[in-house]
Amino acid sequence: MSTAAVGDNLDEILLLAGAPSREELAAFVRATVVDHVLADRSAIGGPSILFACGTWTDKRWLPLPEYVDAIVGTFKGNCWAVDFKDEPIESRRQINAWVAEATRNCLAPRSKMA
Repeated sequence: MSTAAVGDNLDEILLLAGAPSREELAAFVRATVVDHVLADRSAIGGPSILFACGTWTDKRWLPLPEYVDAIVGTFKGNCWAVDFKDEPIESRRQINAWVAEATRNCLAPRSKMA
């Protein structure tokens, strides 16, 4: 689901998803995908699901409140603002550290840029 779609783009997404509104599509994503399909069932002997949802924006370009609401409310994620321009290495380290913690370090590193 695109949280930024409007007009014809939003109409096409809703048509494809079979949803009458953005709100109902968001409710479906929360209830079915996030809360059910991606549920961690390791405590009852089922699979352990690690779902990490985060967005980082440059502190000079903060996202609209509606976008933050969608990430936090619909996708159970978090949003952070970092200084990509003046502190790119620290920004990358912060992101990589969050991903490692959120996924219990289960992701294989793709490069040695950490």
